Amino acid sequence: MTQVHEALETVTKEVAEAQTKLDELTTTWQQQCGSGLFGAAEATEEAMAKAKALVARLIVQRTAVAAQVAQFEADAAAAHKAALVADADAKLADLVVTLDSLAPLAADLAEKAAAFEARANAWRETVHFVKAAGATCTGFTTQENTAKVRAFYDSVIHSSHRVAGTEAQCLRVTA
Repeated sequence: MTQVHEALETVTKEVAEAQTKLDELTTTWQQQCGSGLFGAAEATEEAMAKAKALVARLIVQRTAVAAQVAQFEADAAAAHKAALVADADAKLADLVVTLDSLAPLAADLAEKAAAFEARANAWRETVHFVKAAGATCTGFTTQENTAKVRAFYDSVIHSSHRVAGTEAQCLRVTA
């Protein structure tokens, strides 16, 4: 509990104690008046006036401390929100850096895929000439080559789906 909360608790207790004292004085005054003890009732009236003034002052103090508590809590909430925003901004910056690091990988992949395609075209052309000459050569279709192509394809597709899905989730969150 913070000091300002403790101060509010203390002043609230003081208001309750002062109000109880005023209630006791009022009961005493009524008894004195009912018994005809006007001199004692007059002294009790003075004590009641002081008690009423004390209750009024304490209520004003409680209101001021309650406003301080509200301001303290609003400041704490604002600081918490600012910390959350700063954390989100830092994570966004990290996300963008990671995204930026994917661009060279994508360019490298595109270059290597183009080289693979060019080499495959050259090989197919050569196989065509081999067959035209009536000879045979080793074929590309082996379980190992098929597995390599399939694993590469699956990895690229899976990764591209993950990137697209992550983008969609990020867009939904910020929309």
